[in-house]
Amino acid sequence: MAFDEDCAQLATILRDYRGTPADPATAGAAHVRRWAEQLPEDKRRPVVKELIRVFSKTYFSQTAATAFFRGVITDSKLTAGNHAEFWRGVRILNGDRVDADPNGLLAIFERVLREECGLSIADTGRRKAHRYIYIADAVYSGARLRADLAAFARGLTAPSAKVTVIAFATHQLAISAIEQMLDCIAKSYRKTIEVDYITKLTFEDRKSGGRDADVLRPKAVSPLAEAYFASMRAAPLLRTGRGVGNLRLYSSPQARDLLEGALLDAGIEALRRSRAKPQHLRPLGASLFDGAGFGAMLVTYRAIAPHCPLALWASDGWYPLLPRPTH
Repeated sequence: MAFDEDCAQLATILRDYRGTPADPATAGAAHVRRWAEQLPEDKRRPVVKELIRVFSKTYFSQTAATAFFRGVITDSKLTAGNHAEFWRGVRILNGDRVDADPNGLLAIFERVLREECGLSIADTGRRKAHRYIYIADAVYSGARLRADLAAFARGLTAPSAKVTVIAFATHQLAISAIEQMLDCIAKSYRKTIEVDYITKLTFEDRKSGGRDADVLRPKAVSPLAEAYFASMRAAPLLRTGRGVGNLRLYSSPQARDLLEGALLDAGIEALRRSRAKPQHLRPLGASLFDGAGFGAMLVTYRAIAPHCPLALWASDGWYPLLPRPTH
């Protein structure tokens, strides 16, 4: 009964995943239990309990997304107290990606913008922009943001621009990569682009920050994982110390160790069952590098990123807790 209650609590946190509270694929304790039963029996309840702790901080529901955007749009430190005037004078770089989905990220942003300022995204940027805005649910590896910033730099006629990235979360390694790219842009195009971030969470995931890492990064591995890593060209990056990370997402070092180990082994098993094995797919999430994987734990109501542990979303021979959209 206690395990069922834990499953129900986790299901409640994730209840609006993909924007459909009544979606039978993600509704209720039975769904969570079915997923957890793929794990070793002694790890099922501890893993579910730790996911309750983590996702209570790192899962962004539609309600949380709306509140986040409202806080940004009405932030007097950003707008100098004149919200409508500020937002009328910005240009949203990816504003053309608003689609017909009323629960889409930009659709929610636009809805709040209308409520607070009486503006649509189309109403912004009609005059010379004093700032450029880029809206994302999260910056994981930063690959898409880097590509969009490079395209922006090529088309920029002014010698400089300021870009503010609004996202629920960022990862430190991606920020470092973006800074390096901006230096290259300055040299190649002789244009200065300053990027800052408005974000709720910043995850430490740099190699130099291993002791304080917030992403899943095992401290030790099982024999199953040792056999998996043996085929790789480079040794896996393991976590040092016995901490719970800068963001303190984990309830204790021991609980973190168990969660990392269980999801790593489950990801290896999910990979084994899968018929298609994309080149950069790793047990703890997609990564260009050999090792356990990216280890992201940020999930939004829209979708789980491939950078998150495979055991949470794999669907080929594995039952997913958070199935990824197929389109």
